[in-house]
Amino acid sequence: MWVFDTVLDDKAIPDLRKYKLRVVDFIHAAMTVLVFGAVALRDRNIVHCFYPQLRKSEEQFVNVAPIGIGLFCSMMFVLFPTRRHGVGYPVTN
Repeated sequence: MWVFDTVLDDKAIPDLRKYKLRVVDFIHAAMTVLVFGAVALRDRNIVHCFYPQLRKSEEQFVNVAPIGIGLFCSMMFVLFPTRRHGVGYPVTN
């Protein structure tokens, strides 16, 4: 898959081995889904749909879980950074 603004000669095909999927890419994807789920499940409408009657301890967990998940995933993103660029990042050499 070529980037849109990549300029290539006919004979200058870059080395694509550095773009292989690695374990850290799957870890980043899983943590991103985890953060999205924590934020999405904190929405008031979703909480009332899935948990219409919360006990006090359950309500505390639902309130604190997104903060804990966010802190954990942020630490993991800092400890294991990725070199991949997402949509909107300029191509770097």
